[in-house]
Amino acid sequence: MFHGAWISLPSSFHLLETMPKFKKSFKAVRGLFTRRSTTPAPEQSTASDLEDAKDHPHDPAMLKPVVNIEHRTGSDAADEPIPPPATSPVAEAQKTFDDAHRLGRRKSEVVQVAQPALNAGAEAVDVWSELVDKVRVFSRLVEDVGDIHPYAKMATTILLSVTKPILAQDSRDKATQELLDEMKHVYDLATAAGQLSDLDKHRRDLLKSLSLQTVECASFIREQYGQKRFWARAGKNAILGYGVDAKITNYSKAFRDLRGRFTDRAVLATEIRVVVSLSDISEMIELQSLTHVRGAGWNKTKACLSGTRTKTLDALSDWINDPEASRVRFLIGASGTGKSSIAHSIGLRFEALGRLGSFFAFDRNFQRDRNPESVFSTLAHNLAQWNADFKHELAAVIREKGWLAQSPDISSQWDHLVVEPANKVVFLGPVLVVFDAFDECGPLNDRSRKLLLQHLAKNVAQLPPNFRVLVTTRSEDDVMRELKARTPDSPFDYVDLNDNRDEATSDIERYISHELSDIADDDDDEGLPLAQIQAFAVKAEGLFMWAATACRALQDRPAGTTLRERFDSRFAAILSGGPYSLDDLYAGILSEHFLDAEDVAMSRFRSVMAQIISAAEPLSVDALIAIHRCARGRDGSGSSSSEAVALVLRHMGALLSGVKDRSTVIQPLHTSFRDFLVAEDRSGRWHIPPNAGHDLMAIGTLRVMNKDLVFNICRLASSYTRNDKVPGLRARLRSLPPGLIYCARHWGHHISHAVDGLPELRKALRQFMNERVLFWLEIVSLCDFMNVAAAILQSANDLIKDDTEATAYLRDLVLFVRNFNETMTVSAPHIYISALAFTPTSSLVRQRFVTERVSLPVIPQLKATWPLAQDVHLLFVDWVLSMAKSPDGRHIVAGSRQGGIRIVDAESIRKPVLFMAGMKGPVWSVAYSPDGRTIVSGCGNSNLRRWDAQTGEAIGPPMRGHSGPVYSVAFTPDGRYIISGSGDRTVCRWDALSGEAVGEPLRGHSNEVRCVACSPRGQHIISASLDSTVRFWDAVTGAPDGPPLRNPWGRGVFSLSPSPSGHLLAVGVIHQDARILLWDTDKRAVTGNPLRGHSQDVTSISWSSDGRRLVSASNDMSVRVWDVQTREAIGEPLFGHTGGVTGVTFSHDGQLVLSGACDCMLRVWNLAAIHEERNTRSNQVQSIAFSPDGRLVAARFGGSPEVQFWSCETGDPVAERERERDSSWNPDDVWRVWNHSADRKYAAVQHDADYSSIQLIDVEARRNVAHPLRGHRDTVHAFAFSPNGHTLASGSADTTIRLWDITDAGDPKPSGDVLKGHTNAVIALAFFSDGRRLLSGSWDSTMRIWDVESCQQLGVPFQAHPTGVTCIAISPAGDYIVSGGYDTTVRVWQLDGTQASSPIIERQPIMNLAIAEETAAPLQLQMHDGWIFDEKSNLIVNVPDEYRAALWWPRLRFILGRTPVVIDFRDARYGTRWEECWTGRD
Repeated sequence: MFHGAWISLPSSFHLLETMPKFKKSFKAVRGLFTRRSTTPAPEQSTASDLEDAKDHPHDPAMLKPVVNIEHRTGSDAADEPIPPPATSPVAEAQKTFDDAHRLGRRKSEVVQVAQPALNAGAEAVDVWSELVDKVRVFSRLVEDVGDIHPYAKMATTILLSVTKPILAQDSRDKATQELLDEMKHVYDLATAAGQLSDLDKHRRDLLKSLSLQTVECASFIREQYGQKRFWARAGKNAILGYGVDAKITNYSKAFRDLRGRFTDRAVLATEIRVVVSLSDISEMIELQSLTHVRGAGWNKTKACLSGTRTKTLDALSDWINDPEASRVRFLIGASGTGKSSIAHSIGLRFEALGRLGSFFAFDRNFQRDRNPESVFSTLAHNLAQWNADFKHELAAVIREKGWLAQSPDISSQWDHLVVEPANKVVFLGPVLVVFDAFDECGPLNDRSRKLLLQHLAKNVAQLPPNFRVLVTTRSEDDVMRELKARTPDSPFDYVDLNDNRDEATSDIERYISHELSDIADDDDDEGLPLAQIQAFAVKAEGLFMWAATACRALQDRPAGTTLRERFDSRFAAILSGGPYSLDDLYAGILSEHFLDAEDVAMSRFRSVMAQIISAAEPLSVDALIAIHRCARGRDGSGSSSSEAVALVLRHMGALLSGVKDRSTVIQPLHTSFRDFLVAEDRSGRWHIPPNAGHDLMAIGTLRVMNKDLVFNICRLASSYTRNDKVPGLRARLRSLPPGLIYCARHWGHHISHAVDGLPELRKALRQFMNERVLFWLEIVSLCDFMNVAAAILQSANDLIKDDTEATAYLRDLVLFVRNFNETMTVSAPHIYISALAFTPTSSLVRQRFVTERVSLPVIPQLKATWPLAQDVHLLFVDWVLSMAKSPDGRHIVAGSRQGGIRIVDAESIRKPVLFMAGMKGPVWSVAYSPDGRTIVSGCGNSNLRRWDAQTGEAIGPPMRGHSGPVYSVAFTPDGRYIISGSGDRTVCRWDALSGEAVGEPLRGHSNEVRCVACSPRGQHIISASLDSTVRFWDAVTGAPDGPPLRNPWGRGVFSLSPSPSGHLLAVGVIHQDARILLWDTDKRAVTGNPLRGHSQDVTSISWSSDGRRLVSASNDMSVRVWDVQTREAIGEPLFGHTGGVTGVTFSHDGQLVLSGACDCMLRVWNLAAIHEERNTRSNQVQSIAFSPDGRLVAARFGGSPEVQFWSCETGDPVAERERERDSSWNPDDVWRVWNHSADRKYAAVQHDADYSSIQLIDVEARRNVAHPLRGHRDTVHAFAFSPNGHTLASGSADTTIRLWDITDAGDPKPSGDVLKGHTNAVIALAFFSDGRRLLSGSWDSTMRIWDVESCQQLGVPFQAHPTGVTCIAISPAGDYIVSGGYDTTVRVWQLDGTQASSPIIERQPIMNLAIAEETAAPLQLQMHDGWIFDEKSNLIVNVPDEYRAALWWPRLRFILGRTPVVIDFRDARYGTRWEECWTGRD
């Protein structure tokens, strides 16, 4: 019977020990009914208290929910916990548990001893029945007391859910009996008082406390003694009896206190509050970093009028308190039906009970902050403020996974910030979470909105079973699709408010009576007859918003009129007419205030309302005036902008909020008013076209910025400090002129929609770009929207497209922002000190702003032009095999050799969006559906997989049908079908919705199908194969359409891409002189000359959107751009990748090219610089070696057969005749020498079938030796044999190095410990000549020296190459190391013995700064992610990627072929004097 009764100890056990105050407080009420006193009532929460609390709904200082009633004596002494009697069954069980824990006894033995405590008797049953009857009577007596009755009714419902037989099974060793007695005594007194609605406020407050406390206690009883898991809970409580008994004792004491307080006010303040277990300071600090939204909590002013919507609210209360009910309830209703009022009311009701875990109100006016990405982190923050145990567990998660605190990843937030800590906490009673106005969380098709909805509808069941989630929303398409897909296993249900119209009508009548009663009293008239109010309520047709708007209109009272007179003039006709909709009401209110015959008034109305409607986010009156003033000055009547705005808004109180306070944002009181204005068929003459305000807002925002933007606008004290560490930054931003931040964020939005006043707009734009644009970037940086800065600037393209000079300057500004995006995101002062200092000499931005008056760092080696490679990012730890661009150009999806799929922001490739795992094998191909909602991937395991592009979740099971790797996938233009090509020589069609195969595979190719596509109009499927043919297939029937197109050179076809028009087909072929052929798809013939330039297979082709350019990628590690008309290359090849380039595409605007390659990198190329920079081939250093005498260094670069030589003594290139002095050395033989043993008898290679394993090969016999060496968890990249041939070292992508004893090559064994220290793949290894030390090089940019015997690192790492080490070698004497890297440099390092004795530190100092003699130089300058900083982590300067390879590190003797970069600070102003950099020295 006790099987499964043992459960893990809850993390909240320490909280149970803090509960002894309950019992003391519960005795108060019974005494209150028997004694009388004149002691004042306890202080109640004031309106201001509630106002403070609503923005901090879970701040312990603000909350007063019912969990504990503490009786305070004069000395505030608190009773100590009362332990169970030493001879009680509970105490015996506790002792047995402790003994079992110490002696290792079986759990079954402990349960047997605990059983007496579980079967204590049934004495409580009779008392229980009497108590329930008393509570029922009490509930009826307070039925007319609105703020008490809901809780009394709730208490009755919960008590009735605890059945007598289960209660009889455990009386908790007399503790329960005592608790029930105390509760019964209190209710005896309460019900004896008769009609309770006539009691004074003091006793009514006490009765409310009694109801609240009963709900809390009843929930506890039900949790402990009721429902399905009674035996599990009973077993746990017997073992943890001390904590449970203490809690029961506290409840009893609380009821005694309440009893006493009802009749004796001399007993001092009983306070209902949550017992907060104080977390230590470190936990509070952890939670401070968690992203959360302020001001989205419950709001008492938005709740239902007391006594209204009781049926709906009671039904929701019953649902929340029902342990067997659905986990989630969607409350559906049209605009104005009162959904939000119900949400706030139920939130307030359970807030008073201490059961509101979180409340989050979406608002269309604040979508930027209250977005789906912030929901679950805010939920976690609120739960942590509400529950101390949850706070403890959440803090532990953040300590372990600190990146989650600021992560926008919705799924990760849900899994780790909410579900993980919640399931480690034992919650007592229901936990309510409310999400109000879900329909306002974002655009209908937004990826984040879809993912949030999926979690709410499907994943709430992952939370503990007592969580209840209420979601209010309009019946929008995505919500209704989810609700209609409900199954019996779904964790949600829904309620449609349209089904409760009768309740709504009666409640609207009560609401109208309440709202108008105060007006009637003030007017000193009789108010409205009941019949009129009833008829008025019927006209509302169930819409509370209709009634609320009408009441506000009546509250707007001209002098000398009564309520009846205003009603008769405004609404009497409505009552006698037909249906009167909400639209009719809006039009009627506007007609009264703005007569269309008055042209000036209507002009003002349209101007101001157009401004409000077109605003990208709500603006205050002051901000509206500031923008209006700069745009218009005075109107036609001579009124100023402030007068014009005020004249309109003063009459709009019935329709707009915020009109009374100039600093409060103005917004429609309900979204239905905005919908009315912008829909011409509904609003008629009141119609405001959605774009009508953009002309005014465009010129106004630019002029506000030209007037108010200044250098160092937030008065930052130092350039050393990151933006996120600036003290009081929020307050500084709030103090900026009204509307300035809005203008900075949204001017591009308004310009792109403006249609009139263009000459003045161009003038303001030129002034902004020439004088204020850097100051604007300060705002962008400090407000953290740098990732959209380039897009904002590009919004002005069309406005100035006819001005060649302005267009060139704007293009350069965009390049400035894109190249220094990361720098400016981190620190606003470094817009000047880093970004402007490193801006190329030919840049128009530099020429305009870097003058003699500025004091910036000087870089003598400054480049003349913008770099071709704008950005580079390590996308995977393995090869990038495929990539594709989303239809809107915002995202790039890429697949890796390891099976991962990653989506990144196309504008800022370092910004991750989603990561999908689960593919088994290489992801050879990826593609977006035409609507951008689905991604399909083709894998090496022969399967296809569909993914939700917005959530990253797999759609359906894998699609099986091929028998070979799926090398290519594509969607048909209509998105209905997926096309795939495979190594099994077939092409398959699939239903994109179901994932089922359509028809038979298309057969005809005689070799692997490497690429498939669809014609733009959808008539044909096109496939390319290694059989050297391209085939066209009828997209409907699957039949071949004409003969195959054959490659004239008879080589395989690797890639193809139809032009946007469909008239041309670009085909990439396999050839030593790889070519791209252009086929005329109508004539099915090659047209014009082939595109020649690549030296290896053309792996990927993409067209520009206008069809005028092509970009191609190749295994020769280059990217090339082509002019389709001339068939010539545009500019030089783009070199930089250090592996074959596998995917390439244009950016959405055609100004950038993005490429992915087998070097694991994603690169962004700036096409604007392609004509300026003549970049000859420059590739990774592929192999490197010393000459036998140690004089020379030889290196070979990727893709080149040539070997280059340098002198170790001088670092100069060495001529051919000097190398000939040592004829015994053949430098061409250095390639791969390091993976052979010294006697060349054995070689080590990757195992053919398992790249993480090693195979020894007998070189002479050409056969495998022994079994594969296994131990690495990822691909093995490096091998090295010790000089004596007894040890093999291997390095892997798993970041480790392993040593193998191969003395007996037939039976190799692991040797010593695993060498750990690198943080990325180990790429190169070499033994010193003594065989006792090992050198390693890694993609983490470092080289490290290891003691082979102890397996420990020696000294500090060498900060070798900023983009990773590719190869290494050691001089014969062991005094020099040479390294090659992805940065294309060869570096010579001198060993001086310090590597064996220096402590290991994370970062090494750099030596590239020139600092004025009078300036105290920092003790140690270091670099991380391009930032140079001092020993106090002060930011000095950020070095762009193209300069990092030339930075000079300690122990570095030469950078062969490269001049070191010097950053001259001698005349610069930075740090605490940084402001002087712009205004010049005094």
